[in-house]
Order: sequence, then structure tokens, then C-alpha cells
Amino acid sequence: MDSGQKARWFPWFEVLGVAVVLTIVGTVLLPALGRSRSGSPRAGDQNNLKQLGIVFKMYSGEHDDLFPPTTRYADIWMFDLQSVYPEYLSDLSIMVSPNLPNAEELRGQINTLSTQQPIDWEALTRLAAQSYAYTGWATEDNVELAQLIEARRGLSSEKLSDDIVVEGKTFYRLKEGVERQFITDTTNASAPAETQAKIPVVISITPPLKSANGNNVLYMDGHVTWIKDFPAALFRSHSTSSQQSAANTK
Repeated sequence: MDSGQKARWFPWFEVLGVAVVLTIVGTVLLPALGRSRSGSPRAGDQNNLKQLGIVFKMYSGEHDDLFPPTTRYADIWMFDLQSVYPEYLSDLSIMVSPNLPNAEELRGQINTLSTQQPIDWEALTRLAAQSYAYTGWATEDNVELAQLIEARRGLSSEKLSDDIVVEGKTFYRLKEGVERQFITDTTNASAPAETQAKIPVVISITPPLKSANGNNVLYMDGHVTWIKDFPAALFRSHSTSSQQSAANTK
């Protein structure tokens, strides 16, 4: 075979080799990319919560260690958005979980409302409450969380800035240092951090994804974890009833 024939045949072997490599790479990567897409709503939800964790830490640093107050709108488990916007939270659209099927529509509504004057804070709060629930008070386990939900039910707006005392049980408002109320071993230097890591602050209350039964939870120390079988339905039912009540009064 002369040099002219070699020149004509070589490119075809090169193309064939590249095609084989691309086929192998595609076979390996496509399943991984599919898993990444299916997990992206959960990851986006976690990112929203992590940003809120930073917001709360910044807020508490300038407000006597207190976390943001709860909203004064009846029976809504949400912090007072007006207290953090725009100084600590400039993008209110993160209050919409990407797990919701109509997330893009809700983000558009929030962006529109946030640019109007005066801002309709109740409408914004009710939109945010479709995705997330703010506990407002410190609890250490699911039993206490259920007790808190029942204790707060029907409280007047004047009492939402204070600790809640019910039948000898005190629920302390969220603030830096509240974890000391749960520490029994005062000699353990790591106890404060360990205890903050157990106190839920914001829960994603969107219905569980088809692929997993659980919810993202932001804890007081700022970390976010996917918790299987977390009792988020308690907040969902509470939020739904309050929305229905509001609609009936209009």
C-alpha cells in the first residue's frame, strides 16, 4: 500500500476510534446524569434552606441573639419575612421549594409581589408557607415538635414573640444559647454544638417526592439533612386549614 492509500484510510480508523470512546463514555455517564436530574429538586431545596440558615445567623448577630420572629398572620408557620427583607434576605424567591410542581409559577408571583408598593406581606407569607414551615421555638425531638404545634394553635399574635408555657412545659423562642435549656452534661464542651444540630428551625413541607418519603430539615447549627418519615404532614395540614380559612373570609 502506497503513502497515498495510507492517507485516505487513516482518518476513518481515527473516527471509528472516537465513536467507540464516545459510546463507552455515554454508557457510563448517562445513568449518572439521569440520577442527577432526578435528585436536583431535593438539592435545590437543600440550598434554599442553607441560605436561610445563613440569614438567621446574620439576623441573630444583630438582634440580641434572637432568630427572626414568627409571622403575626394567624396559624401560619413562617418567620416574619419583612424583618429580614432585603437586608438579610434579598431574594424572596428562595422561599419556594423546587419540589413543588408549580414552583416556577410561585416564584414569579413572589417576584411580582416583592416589587409592588406597598408590598402585600400576607400574600407573600402565604406563598412561602406552601413550601416551608418555621418552627419559631426550640424542640429537640418529634414528640416535642408535635406538642409545640398543638400548643401554638390559636395563640393570639401578641404571644408569638414570647416563650410558650403549657401545662408546665416551656417552649423557648429560638435564639443563640437556647440550646443550653437541653444540655444536661455541662462538662461536655461540644454539647452546645451537638444540641444545636438537633433543633429543627425550618422544614420543607412539600409532599414527599415519589422516589423517597422524607423532608429536608434545616437545623439550628445551619446544616440541612434529608430526614425520612419526618412529621412534616403536621405542618402541611395546619397550613392548609389556615389557607382555607383565609379564603373563606374573602
